[in-house]
Amino acid sequence: MDELKEPGWTVLTWDQLDGKLTTHLESADALIVRSAVQADAALLQHAKKLRVIGRAGVGVDNIDLDAATHKGIAVMNTQARMPCRGGADLGMMLRWPAISAC
Repeated sequence: MDELKEPGWTVLTWDQLDGKLTTHLESADALIVRSAVQADAALLQHAKKLRVIGRAGVGVDNIDLDAATHKGIAVMNTQARMPCRGGADLGMMLRWPAISAC
């Protein structure tokens, strides 16, 4: 989270929200979610200033794209720090003995 700390920015993590995401979302400019948070229309109705939702991980299936688009909120995801290539390499490595045996 240190990468997000900039002068004038307030960064809250999940453990600091005390179950009050909707309250904090009213004054937020950005929201970063993982798969546990469902950014659906009901949640986004509390987003008065939100400009961007970032999904830390693969895909955006937990974000209501129609609701975000309707509110003018940009949605993006990042695979940074996700070992996708390493996972593919491992999968191929584990299959190699089976392929070689044929």
